[in-house]
Amino acid sequence: MRKIFLLLSAGLLVAALLGPAQADVIDFESGFSNQQSVSDVITATNTVTFSVGPARTPAYIAQVGLPTTAFVLKDTPADTSVSGSFFLTDEYDGPSATLDYYLSFATPVSNLSLNLYDYRALDGGPRVGDRAILTVYDQNHNVVGTDVFTINTILIPNGNVVLLSVQDPTAAIWLASLEFSRGDVGTGIDNITFTTVPLPPALLLMGAGLGLLALRKRRPNG
Repeated sequence: MRKIFLLLSAGLLVAALLGPAQADVIDFESGFSNQQSVSDVITATNTVTFSVGPARTPAYIAQVGLPTTAFVLKDTPADTSVSGSFFLTDEYDGPSATLDYYLSFATPVSNLSLNLYDYRALDGGPRVGDRAILTVYDQNHNVVGTDVFTINTILIPNGNVVLLSVQDPTAAIWLASLEFSRGDVGTGIDNITFTTVPLPPALLLMGAGLGLLALRKRRPNG
């Protein structure tokens, strides 16, 4: 009985020290420079790996404004109210390619949201009715959530800044993709927001229990 009490106490203590799930955001405003290659981004709670295209090549930082290294938000003038000075794009010195975006998390998250820039029919790539699809997956690549933006007008504001968001507190999100039904050159993503999930209490309890048992075995007459 004493062993069980010690195990429970240790597990609860570790869980309390770990604390609740923590929210985090990557906005590329600090520690990044124009045309920088981006793969792993380390945050306070996680490590997020970014890649683009079927070959999963690195993504790149683009700076808002002129000279243009990816595109200018709203084309002209530049709009920094959402993007700030930097965002993530799919090629070094575009726009010329139409690549999808992929993310993976070192530690699972319970939700994911991001801003998509400049996916619109006006630019001659996608058309009215085309879609940008944010999909999130568990560790076994099973789909656990989606959010879809559909272009419904050729007017300039449509697709200029799109918020895509997926949340499922019951699922552990390890992977995510942002894919387009018809590619558009010069897209960008920014303000990647997520909540890192702490280890399940059962796992914590098991780890603490094994540690305590190991300590007791080392004690004489334990």
